Amino acid sequence: MDQPETVQLVTAEIQQDWEVFGSDGQKIGNVNEVHTNFLWVQEGLLFPTDMYIPMTAVARTESGRVELNVTTVEVSTAGWDKLPEAIATNSAIPSTVAVPAAEGTQ
Repeated sequence: MDQPETVQLVTAEIQQDWEVFGSDGQKIGNVNEVHTNFLWVQEGLLFPTDMYIPMTAVARTESGRVELNVTTVEVSTAGWDKLPEAIATNSAIPSTVAVPAAEGTQ
């Protein structure tokens, strides 16, 4: 199975309020929303801000639990506390990337 199919299967499995853990077993927070390419994880005890964790960081899932392939330290230094740019610039569909208008048009 290639990467896009794997991401689609993982995305379909994960649900709101599931707990998210780093590979070190530390809880990061709870899933607030599941998007095509990332999980929006609400702030938790270790993280004072929401995190936008890419699906590529998901190692495995089981009912009510998401385990990542990175530690909580790696999550805190990865820059995932910012909304992914594609989402921030195009709020209509999470999996759509905004395309800038051609010069001279508005």
